[in-house]
Amino acid sequence: MATGISTVRHGLIGLVLFVSGFLLALIMISTSSVHGTDFIGSSPIKQYTQQRFLNKSEPVSSRQYKVQYNRLTNESTIMDHKILHNLTKIADDSDDKFLNVRVLCWVMTSPFTLLSKARHVKNTWGWRCDKTLYMSSVENSSFPSIGLNVTEGRDALWAKTKEAFKYIYKHHFDEADWFLKADDDTFLIVENLKYMLASQNSSDPIYFGHNFKTFVRQGYMSGGAGYVLSKEALDRFVNKALPNGDKCSASGSGAEDVELGKCLQNVGVVAGDSRDSLNRTRFLPFGLEYFLGSMPKNFWYWSYQKYPLKVGRECCSDYIITFHYVNPKEMYLLEFYIYKIRPASYHQNHYYLINGTKVKI
Repeated sequence: MATGISTVRHGLIGLVLFVSGFLLALIMISTSSVHGTDFIGSSPIKQYTQQRFLNKSEPVSSRQYKVQYNRLTNESTIMDHKILHNLTKIADDSDDKFLNVRVLCWVMTSPFTLLSKARHVKNTWGWRCDKTLYMSSVENSSFPSIGLNVTEGRDALWAKTKEAFKYIYKHHFDEADWFLKADDDTFLIVENLKYMLASQNSSDPIYFGHNFKTFVRQGYMSGGAGYVLSKEALDRFVNKALPNGDKCSASGSGAEDVELGKCLQNVGVVAGDSRDSLNRTRFLPFGLEYFLGSMPKNFWYWSYQKYPLKVGRECCSDYIITFHYVNPKEMYLLEFYIYKIRPASYHQNHYYLINGTKVKI
């Protein structure tokens, strides 16, 4: 009798273990289809991962994605958020329509800084714009960068700016509604840019950035902080300003941001106010530490600044758009601070942008 009971008991234990193992296997299969090949293969970012990183037609696992991305960028410290197995597609909710604003970003770089600076832009914020172009004087098809017919050097920045906007107008005008220029040591928070632009009309002749008041009657935008032109502003710049020597300097030399400001003013493009509703700045021509209190009182900035600025915690908007003079190490630190760290009490939907496609963390 005891032997029979023991046999039944062992049989039940074996059955429980079998069922448990079977359920565990189902869970693992289900999980892998969400985090691995099936998810990425059927998601809206499938084309992005295949074309930009792998150039293959089959679905891509998250491990393949990370390995291939690191191999192509030669960057072993890519942030974990670029592994797509933690991303989930979301629908267009009414409160995040601003992410649908189409922005083309172009980065001012050179053959000498393409790998030392622009590479880190590409690895951090560059891939969040709807399209990003890297403008140099030499083409690099593997990066890729565009080779404009200009010389290099600080005195040639105005020539490069004109050629870059002409190139964009000719090849990419219909692909965006707003066109942003940044340096290869500028850090851009694309989502905050789109948030600001959502209340604007790209059919208006207007541009935004960090307003300086010198040299140009209506002021101009700091080049290092980045500036963004509406579709109408770009149209007027290329078709009305550049062909007319009375409205726009034909010389290739000169301060790029000042010369652009003069040209845009002469064709009726308004220098917009990019400050937030509390009059706090959003485009920063320097690092944040300057605005928190380390900027000397005799610094040249104070005589250029168009709008009053508070120094300290109320200097800057909660929705800062750019920082300038950001070194490669700081690029990755900003990327981590902005997109990875959240206080536990902070409850809100968070998204990543991948070439304009919204994905939820």
